[in-house]
Amino acid sequence: MKKWIRIPNSYIISFRNPHKDRWDMIIVILALVNCLTVPLEISIKPFFVDNTVYSILKRVVDAIFFVDMVLMCLTSFQDRKGKEIINSNQIIPNYIMSFRFVVDTLAILGNFINANILSFLKMVRIMRIDTIISRANLPHKIKATFNLMKFTFYLCLYLHLVGCLWFAVCLKNANKLDENGFNLTWIPPTFYIHY
Repeated sequence: MKKWIRIPNSYIISFRNPHKDRWDMIIVILALVNCLTVPLEISIKPFFVDNTVYSILKRVVDAIFFVDMVLMCLTSFQDRKGKEIINSNQIIPNYIMSFRFVVDTLAILGNFINANILSFLKMVRIMRIDTIISRANLPHKIKATFNLMKFTFYLCLYLHLVGCLWFAVCLKNANKLDENGFNLTWIPPTFYIHY
């Protein structure tokens, strides 16, 4: 096994630490904001995207996600036998070899290389809510209710994503005609709508 930098055990954060749970909630809230803004940014390009304050806030959120990546290299984990692993030579490879590390890295790099498609990977961070619900010290009925709410949220998020992508396709084909002269917008006429 490859030896990584040995970090003293006093710097390792227990995955059971209540401060870690609060940090995870902050990350979930920021991921929720990303889930709402990233599809809008890519498809609709609202007026606030070009705002300097919004750009600075995006960089701050990315910096927080980078700090989260560093903290993941310092956070213990539970092995298959249920034992808490606090050895940094096992923690770091466990995180680096995970799917989560790949997604986090590509999501952060997507902003710096201006690859909008990689920005969608920011939305995967919302899945951390699974660990928060499973580690919560709540009765099973309440956990089941939270899981139901989580799946309802995932459905709403999916609908938001599909709606934004549909709008992007319509916008791309706004003034194009097919070989028969029909408009390719896919947007139904709105002359029947009366406010």
